[in-house]
Amino acid sequence: MAILAVGPLAAVSLTMGTAHAEGSWTSHAKGWATGKESRHWTKNSSAGTTTVQFSGCSTTYPPAFKYAGLQFKKDISLRPDPVLKRHNNSCGTSNFGQPGKGTYYFNYSNLNGNDSPNTYLNVNKITVKY
Repeated sequence: MAILAVGPLAAVSLTMGTAHAEGSWTSHAKGWATGKESRHWTKNSSAGTTTVQFSGCSTTYPPAFKYAGLQFKKDISLRPDPVLKRHNNSCGTSNFGQPGKGTYYFNYSNLNGNDSPNTYLNVNKITVKY
């Protein structure tokens, strides 16, 4: 199932001393299978960091949620999208640094280190700031 965007873009956002120069969006995920990706967003500035925050994480069936493996990728037309960074998100914040200008997204790659779990991920709130 795809992630649905439910929040507007913000002009400036400052969180815990981390500057996010352009915008943000908020969503949720229910019944998310490994291999699925988030919505894509465009960063028009080289300034500011990119973070992905999860809250309210659970699974549909056992095993219990420990962490979701995320791959931060740059969308490049007509070529494979490179993985810029990886992070195991334990229902908190993944900081992907300052990736520069471009179109980005993240991929949910594994649950607790298993890339083919027999369960689905649910996240009550996903906040992306960039």
